[in-house]
Amino acid sequence: ASRGSTATRADMGQVSSTAFLVNLSSLLLNLSMPFVSDPSKAALIRRDDQVFKSPGFGHGAFPADTTPLYPGFDMPTADLVPSKGGVNFITQCFFLTMRAMHLGMRQQFEKHDHVERQIAMLHRRSPDPARDPHFLGLLGFKLASEVSSFDPPLVAKWCSFMGTSASWIQQILGEGQRFHVPEHFLDDVVSIPIFLQRLAPTLLMDVMEPLTR
Repeated sequence: ASRGSTATRADMGQVSSTAFLVNLSSLLLNLSMPFVSDPSKAALIRRDDQVFKSPGFGHGAFPADTTPLYPGFDMPTADLVPSKGGVNFITQCFFLTMRAMHLGMRQQFEKHDHVERQIAMLHRRSPDPARDPHFLGLLGFKLASEVSSFDPPLVAKWCSFMGTSASWIQQILGEGQRFHVPEHFLDDVVSIPIFLQRLAPTLLMDVMEPLTR
């Protein structure tokens, strides 16, 4: 489930784990690479909200109260019957990957920031951090999360995908189109590179080329 996944203290009995969502992001990124690497295929990503009207799309991945980029353009109601021709696979894959990246990678980065602050606080207050089980537990969590967060092949695929995402957002903004776009689409394109630049600048520079296409 995605509802509640972005909460600071999510109920793990009700939501998918961050690790699962990061793995799901990786899988969807792999599915996205054929159209990310081919501008003619990326051009097939629809610039409307018809995908949300497809019966059963995402199976709850996009809750009805998902914050819209444009105020007043809320999540549309799903059709009872699929439209003729439906929505192409590339569009569905694009939207689902954006959502999985937000719930997985983005949330893992934010938790990493939160844990770093806790570690810094405990390091100041603990008389012997090297023997403090709470400090060591948080440090272990931080290091483990960095293994998946800073995996070079994953970050390279993410940069390629976000380059395509940024181009798509630029197109709809440039065309002046107004329809339901989740606000986090734009927020994630901006926020995740800032996180990587701060914590893994060398890695980001190594895989930055796709963002300049």
